[in-house]
Amino acid sequence: MALQFNGSVLTFASAPVGQVTAMSLTQSGAEIDVSDIDDATMLYEVGQTDINLQVTIVGAQSSTLEIGDAGAISLTWTDGTTDTLANSVITSRSPAGIKNGAIATTYTFRPAAT
Repeated sequence: MALQFNGSVLTFASAPVGQVTAMSLTQSGAEIDVSDIDDATMLYEVGQTDINLQVTIVGAQSSTLEIGDAGAISLTWTDGTTDTLANSVITSRSPAGIKNGAIATTYTFRPAAT
C-alpha cells in the first residue's frame, strides 16, 4: 500500500491538471431524520450521495480550468486505485498565497447535471 501522495495523477477532460499539490475527495450521504417523538436518540437514513472534489495546484490559476467547465475527472492514486467522476463541473476557484510561500489555487469539482 502506497502511503505517499507524490505520484498521484489527476486528469480533467482527458488532460493533466497543472502541478497538483493537494487533492481531497469527500463522499457523504444526505442525513434524513426519521426519528419518532418517542425515540430516545435521533435516527437517520441516508439520502442522495454528495460528492465534492477539491484540487489545489501551484499558481494563481490553470490556463485550462475555468468555473463552469465540465468533463470527466479521474484521480489515480499511487496505490493504483482510481476515483472517477464521469461528468463533473468546476464550481469554484480560490487562489491564495502566504508570505514566502507559493501562490496556489484550489478548484472544487462537483457532479454535473446531464
